[in-house]
Amino acid sequence: MKLMKEDNFNEIKKDDYNWRRGRTWSLIYYKDESLDQILKQAYLEFFYESTLNPMVFSSAQKMEKFVVNFALEILNGNQLPNSSGLLTSGGTESIIMALKAYRNKARKKNKWWRNQNEIILPESTHVAFEKGAEILGLKVRKAKLKDDYSVDIENVKKLINRRTLILVGSAPQYPHGVIDDISSLSKLALENNIGLHVDCCLGGYFLPWLEKLGIKLPLFDFRLEGVSSISLDNHKFGYSAKGVSTLVYRDIDLMAEQFFITTDWCGGLYASPSFPGTKGIAPMATAYAAIKHLGQKGFIQNAQTLMNKTRELQKIITQNGELEIIGKPVMNVFAVKSNNPNLNVFVLADQLQKKGWHVDRQQKPNSIHFILNPQHLAHIDEFEIDFNQTVEELLMRPDKFNHAAEEGNAAIYGLVAKIPKGFNRFAKEEIRKVMKDMYRKNNHEYSDRIQMPKDDFKMKLTKKVLEYF
Repeated sequence: MKLMKEDNFNEIKKDDYNWRRGRTWSLIYYKDESLDQILKQAYLEFFYESTLNPMVFSSAQKMEKFVVNFALEILNGNQLPNSSGLLTSGGTESIIMALKAYRNKARKKNKWWRNQNEIILPESTHVAFEKGAEILGLKVRKAKLKDDYSVDIENVKKLINRRTLILVGSAPQYPHGVIDDISSLSKLALENNIGLHVDCCLGGYFLPWLEKLGIKLPLFDFRLEGVSSISLDNHKFGYSAKGVSTLVYRDIDLMAEQFFITTDWCGGLYASPSFPGTKGIAPMATAYAAIKHLGQKGFIQNAQTLMNKTRELQKIITQNGELEIIGKPVMNVFAVKSNNPNLNVFVLADQLQKKGWHVDRQQKPNSIHFILNPQHLAHIDEFEIDFNQTVEELLMRPDKFNHAAEEGNAAIYGLVAKIPKGFNRFAKEEIRKVMKDMYRKNNHEYSDRIQMPKDDFKMKLTKKVLEYF
C-alpha cells in the first residue's frame, strides 16, 4: 500500500538547487554513488535504534569507539594515555559541549568560577562558539586578524587575563580556509594554564591527508602539548550522512565534565554525555561505514584529486586579475574578493545565481565562498564558461552593474556590510522578523507550502536601517 504519491517529494524539491550537477558551492559534502549506497544501507540498518541506553544497543558503542579511535589516530592523539572522545550531532554541538566541559571544570576547581568565564577566539572563528557562549553564560572576546587572515597572536596576548577560560583556534577557519597559528596559541595556553580548543570541524578529515601527500602544514593537532580538545565533523569531509561530528580530548577527565548525570529522578538513574537524550544510531552508522569503505587510502586519493582541481578552479577565477584569493587557504576551501571597484562580488554572485549556481556571500571583506567536492569535478568547464561570461558582462556594462547593485541579494549584503557596529541590532531585529515569518504556521490546513515573508527582505531592512543614519 502506497501512502504517498511517487512524485510527492519531487514536487517538494522542484525549486531546490541541483547540487548533483555541481551547482551548489557549499552545504553538500558528497563523495560518490558507491559510498552513497553504502551510507543509505547503513542508515536503514539502524533506522529505529538509539543510544538512550547503551546497554541495549552495544553496536552504538562499538561504532562510536571505532570512529573516535580513527579520529585520534589521524590527529596524533592515539598515543596519549588518557585521550578519548565521543560523537555528537554536528560541529555546533561538539563546540558547545567542549565549552561546557571547560566551564564545568573551572566551576568545580574554583567556587568563584564566574570570574573565569571568558573565551578568546579569532574574529574568523565559527559563530557556534558565540552561540555556545550565549547558552552557557560565557563571555566572548574576539582577537583581531593579521593581513593573512590568521589570528593576531599579539592581540590574543593582550586579551588574556585572570578571567580567561580557554583559547580557540581554527584549522582551518571556514570563511577563508586559513589555519590559525595553533603552535603559538598552544604556548600561550601552557604559559597561562588554560585550555585550547582547536576547531577542526572543517579540516579534521582533510588536513591529515594533505600531510600524507607531502604538503607541509603548520602543526594543529595533539602534537602540540597545549591543545586540549579538537572538534572535527564526519558529515563534512568524512562524508557521512548529516548529523555526525567527533569531539576528542587529550584527557578523559576533562571530557567527563561535559556529562550530565542525575541519580534522584523517579524514572531511574540518568546519564547523558551530550545534549540529546535520545540520539539516533543511524547517522553514527554512516560515519562508521564511510571510514570502513574509504579507509585512509580512499581519503588520501580523494584529497589529492580535490586539491588538483581546487588549484585549477582558483586559476580560472583569478586569471583576469580582477579577483583575488583571500589569504593563503590550505585546502579545498577558499574565498574570493574583488580588486576592481567596478566588479561587485555580491552582484557577481547574484548573476551566477540567475544562471543556476549557488555561491555563498561573505563580509569583512566582501567576498564569495567556494568549497570544492567530488560532485563539482565534472562541471568545472561549465562553470568556467558561465563565470567568465558573467564577469565580462559586468565589466562591459557599468550601467547594468550599477543597477544590479541596488537589487537582489547584492543590495542586502552590500547594506549589511556597511552598517556601523552600533546599528547591528536593527539589522538583527529585521532578520528576526523575517525568520518569524518563515516559521509562522499556515492556518486552517496542513500544508507543505512555504509561507515566505510578504514584504521583501531588502526593503524592510533598508528602510529600517536608513531611519537611523
